[in-house]
Amino acid sequence: MGLKIAYLLLIGSPFTGVIIAFVIPMVFGGAGPARDHYEAGLDWYDQGKYEYAIDEYGKAVELKPDFAQAYAKRGEAWFAAGNHVQALRDYNEAITFEKQLVLKIATREYQDYKASIAQAHFGRAIIYDAQGYSFKAKTEAARAEELGFNPILIEAAIRRPVP
Repeated sequence: MGLKIAYLLLIGSPFTGVIIAFVIPMVFGGAGPARDHYEAGLDWYDQGKYEYAIDEYGKAVELKPDFAQAYAKRGEAWFAAGNHVQALRDYNEAITFEKQLVLKIATREYQDYKASIAQAHFGRAIIYDAQGYSFKAKTEAARAEELGFNPILIEAAIRRPVP
């Protein structure tokens, strides 16, 4: 009987939302093998070793298939390595998780998640612009900006028609 009362107090407590939103993810979510591979990918990317970064990001998404940040960063690494087809695939994959952004609002990873989705839209904008799809490029650039991507970088990267 005592456990039932304790359970009801926990469920009825105003702190339940805090526990669910912040404490549980910190204790059980946080670091793990997928995050370790992701961070290794970041290190390799910073060193300009894109093939190693791609490999580490790939391991991260194998372990956590809904790891939008890893897809976006792997797209960035593919782009830096000159493979725009693979970059576009990974940007597309990252963007499929955009709907989950609302679920991340109360988490510590919200800003990183949002920035990754913005990066994926920006990456697609650059690729579409290079392919001559200016309308698609501008649409993607606008979405990247809505998500907080730096408008100065967008302006500098997207070709403007010559008057």
